[in-house]
Amino acid sequence: DAALAHGFEHRRAGSTAIQLCWVADGRCDGFATLQCSSWDALAGLILVEEAGGMATDFVQDHGLLGKGGAIACTPALAPQLEAVSGLRLQHR
Repeated sequence: DAALAHGFEHRRAGSTAIQLCWVADGRCDGFATLQCSSWDALAGLILVEEAGGMATDFVQDHGLLGKGGAIACTPALAPQLEAVSGLRLQHR
């Protein structure tokens, strides 16, 4: 609930993949999940990066078969989302 205390909204579309696509196309400024699988997140994380956003390196952090957290956002939101989630974004 630290995210809510920092002014973040909670929305859930039912799919990590679709929510990452929403970040990539600008519908949302950021997305965080603390538990997902690689097949739920990898394509969306790449889309966010290709659109100019920032994303976690899921494979480096959890491998292809592991489960863990993933975040993606606009560069302006990166410091706040990292602080609230405890996850690290790739800085390129």
